[in-house]
Amino acid sequence: MNELKKRSNNWTDSERHSALSTILNQHDSLFGKFKGATLGNKAKEAKWDEIVMEINSCGGTRRTVEEVRKMYQNSKQRDKLKDTNVLTGIAGGVESGSYSFIIENDEVPCVFAEKMQRKSRKRSTDVDELYELEKKRARVELQLAENRVAHENELFELKKAILEKNLEQVFSNSSIIPFNEL
Repeated sequence: MNELKKRSNNWTDSERHSALSTILNQHDSLFGKFKGATLGNKAKEAKWDEIVMEINSCGGTRRTVEEVRKMYQNSKQRDKLKDTNVLTGIAGGVESGSYSFIIENDEVPCVFAEKMQRKSRKRSTDVDELYELEKKRARVELQLAENRVAHENELFELKKAILEKNLEQVFSNSSIIPFNEL
């Protein structure tokens, strides 16, 4: 029949703290680039198994790799949300402006915090560069418009001079008195 999966116990603060610190100590080997599609993945799976064994050796609730991964992802998501709330002015967020896992006034610095801050700096640098490029584009467009107006004025003056010269020739060959001589 349909057997329901029994819900595991909640993570205690000490379990969460030790799990997060263990994960963060192994962050590069867990989340770094693959070193071969199959071997790299197997190495990462082995690291996760080691972390779970270390967590389970402390006693308490027996955890699986999936539970540990899920707890880590949830913690990251919660802290990103808290930081976003601070930036957007929504109540309840991390005052420090950096991502970190907070457990009973004890902060475990997170490697992805630095990456997010680097991305944020890069994004702001990209925005500044785009702004500068847009200013240059506007200056060039303004210069082109000024040049176009100057050329149109010059063309107008040339056409005017040609018409005046043609009028002088017409009036000099006929008995009509030009208007400006009246």
